[in-house]
Amino acid sequence: MATTVEFRLLLKSVRYQCRKGFTKLEDPLNLFHELTCGKHPLPPIPLLNTILAAIARMKHYSTAVSLSHHLGSLGLRPNNYSLSILINCYCHLDRTDFGFSLLSKTMKLGYEPDCVIFTTLINGLIVTDRLMLAADLFDKIYEYGFRLDLVTYGTLVKGLCKIGDTAAAIQLLRKMEGPVGETCKPGVVIYSTIIDSLCKGKLLSEALHLFLEMKRKCILPDIVTYTSLVRGFCNVGRWEECKEFLSDMLGGDVAPDVIAYSMLANVFCKEGMVDQAEHVVELMIEKGELPNTITYNTLMDGYCLHGQLGKALAIIERMGRQGCQPNVNSYNILINGYCKTKKVDKALNLFQEMSQKGLTPDIITYSTLVDGLFKAHRPELAQNLLREMQARGHIPDVVTLGTYLAGLCKNGQLDAALAIRQEIEIKGFPTDIVVYNILIDGLCKDGRIKEAVELFASLHAKNLRPSGPTYAVMIKGLCKGGLLEKAAGLLENMEESGCSSNGTAYNTVILAFFRKMDIERAMHFVHQKVKRGFPVGDFIATKIFYMLRDDGLDKSVKELIKQKCLNLICEKTMNC
Repeated sequence: MATTVEFRLLLKSVRYQCRKGFTKLEDPLNLFHELTCGKHPLPPIPLLNTILAAIARMKHYSTAVSLSHHLGSLGLRPNNYSLSILINCYCHLDRTDFGFSLLSKTMKLGYEPDCVIFTTLINGLIVTDRLMLAADLFDKIYEYGFRLDLVTYGTLVKGLCKIGDTAAAIQLLRKMEGPVGETCKPGVVIYSTIIDSLCKGKLLSEALHLFLEMKRKCILPDIVTYTSLVRGFCNVGRWEECKEFLSDMLGGDVAPDVIAYSMLANVFCKEGMVDQAEHVVELMIEKGELPNTITYNTLMDGYCLHGQLGKALAIIERMGRQGCQPNVNSYNILINGYCKTKKVDKALNLFQEMSQKGLTPDIITYSTLVDGLFKAHRPELAQNLLREMQARGHIPDVVTLGTYLAGLCKNGQLDAALAIRQEIEIKGFPTDIVVYNILIDGLCKDGRIKEAVELFASLHAKNLRPSGPTYAVMIKGLCKGGLLEKAAGLLENMEESGCSSNGTAYNTVILAFFRKMDIERAMHFVHQKVKRGFPVGDFIATKIFYMLRDDGLDKSVKELIKQKCLNLICEKTMNC
């Protein structure tokens, strides 16, 4: 039998270990069994609760439930915290119904539930995607006169914002500002949660209104508030407001973190003010915030966007000196910069450097290089790179495949592109209509109209729906091949297929008939174009004007053009 001193030391050890946390389940289980095995007096329930809570934090919910039931068999009476732990476990096991049953049973036994229990139930409903039930429970708790705390309100506000029901979250905020607000006033956390949700939903005016409201009420914004606002306004390109928020933050008592500084650097880079972005990085270092990979990547991207590749490359070296290792995205930014300036050899050197530094190129790396190599007219190397990508286990995505096929077509390797298409279909690689648009366009430009028509006709069997660009490419190809009536039929079928026609497709057909001197058919499609809501357009009007001025054109043709076209042209484009 352990002495009283030993038992007290054991209790202290339990408290310490529970606060510290466990890595293996057997450790808290051993402590629990040591305390309840009968060798010592049963410890107080609050201490056993700490073990149960620690096990629940490890996400071993079934074990925590089992141990909780064991306490009941030992004759230990649970308190409200015990109940909240058990209810929380039920909720995470997707048995919120057990949680409600337990609440009902304990209330009949004389327990008075508190905010912790109610918040646990509300949170359980939210995490199992039953938010409407959570809102109903909240309303009933409120109606029955239970006093709710900020945690309960915050839990429901967070849940409402998570599903995008920001309007309901604002209503809840207003409810807090009513009579309940005397004891439960909304603070910066609740305001920031709603502002963040509004910004994510691009409701920036409402977010700004709420931000100004909290400042009027002397609720000081924190780093989360400012970060949400800066990110929201940055995402829609409203750079001036971004700078104002960050200046406000820097001038106040809110210390920006690395995320806020990185966003400010990004704002300056987007506006082409990379020197100002550099100044921001210097300022954050002065303030004791060390730039991270995201910060440096932002700077590199800014330099690459403005063609300052030497400075962008220097950032990589600078990162190494400051103990901040470049990642795959860092190299992708530089590789993209060099490919866009047609310096593919330098891009390839960086690609090799990645492997030397233990970084595995991703699909973006390969797609960028493949595109750059094709544009530099080095198709063989591009094809080798694609094979290497597949050998490394990367499945080409739609963007990569589109880039690859377009490169082959532009480099006179249409048959190779068609062979790749067959391979794609056999291997089941992801594809979409854009890939087939590229191939149809390549066939049409190569004069292989029959094959293009066959490929177009096969789209339905592949569960692919022709898009506007698909029709435009096909119509242009048919006109180029002299198959005007087929092109005209395809144009008229666009609307029937649920794909809206466009002015460019009409122009292609109209000009083809004008070149054939089939004025009647050309004029028919001019009328159809106008009927569909498109203007005649300056291009067609100019074409007709020069035809009328052409001395080599037969007079009877000119008279027909005047008869069929002139009134329409004046009415629709000259407003006379």
